[in-house]
Amino acid sequence: MNEVIEKAFAYYSSHLFPWNFLLEPVSAETLRHYMKYAVPMAEKIKERLRGLIESLSIEGFDEEPKIEVLSNFNPLILRRQIIEISRKAVRDFLIDPENSFAKKEHGKHYAYYPFAYLQCLIFSVFEDFRVGGERISLSDVIDLKEIAKLLGRPLSQVAKKEYLMHQLYHEMKKKTNYWMISLSGKWLIGKRVFYEDGNAIGKCHQIFFDQKTGKILQIAVRPEPGADLSPLLKIGNTVVLEPQKLHLSNFFGDVLVYEFINRELPDVDSVILDEEE
Repeated sequence: MNEVIEKAFAYYSSHLFPWNFLLEPVSAETLRHYMKYAVPMAEKIKERLRGLIESLSIEGFDEEPKIEVLSNFNPLILRRQIIEISRKAVRDFLIDPENSFAKKEHGKHYAYYPFAYLQCLIFSVFEDFRVGGERISLSDVIDLKEIAKLLGRPLSQVAKKEYLMHQLYHEMKKKTNYWMISLSGKWLIGKRVFYEDGNAIGKCHQIFFDQKTGKILQIAVRPEPGADLSPLLKIGNTVVLEPQKLHLSNFFGDVLVYEFINRELPDVDSVILDEEE
């Protein structure tokens, strides 16, 4: 296990991150295990990236904008998004590699999380990824063959990895219905929340919904003793977090990770779900 942790740290610190993670040998059995976790997250990422690409592609068009301007889209923007997504996924592991819940949740596969899950996630993002009718593939973002050369890996490994990930992705698509993620407000109540560096914030205490749409607007967290609350908005005995900055850790499974941003409370009609005293 120590060897895996050390390798994950070294790969994370490399200028080739996250592409070096994509070519690390992992068994098909372990990849199949993590694919079911990666697919729903990949679908959410596709939606976000699609919106980003479309907004940048149609900039400057006043009437009937066409997505044909994708030819002018800078892949560096998409690459940066993938790098940031990858950082979050790997940090979940590096915060607490020996997490007891992760061991229980993933069994014999848990030690390979940073490599296997990230491979499943990134390859899944670029499966069936289309914007305005145009397909966007991983090769539009990075040349994995060049990465393989830099890592001293055989070029045949790239084709084998791409084929295996394609097969596992579509196998999961046929067997399961993972395409919609729906975390109920009741499920979130009482869940622990951490900063990305692993420091605890507290537990979800109240959830504010838009009465018309049912969308979660903000989450009030009851702080833990000694928690650093300096970057957060305080209201009474709680701090307020924005749900779009929370992500469920697929490694820890039972906690939420938060990347804070300062913003005022929305001026909308809302309903509240409270933590039971």
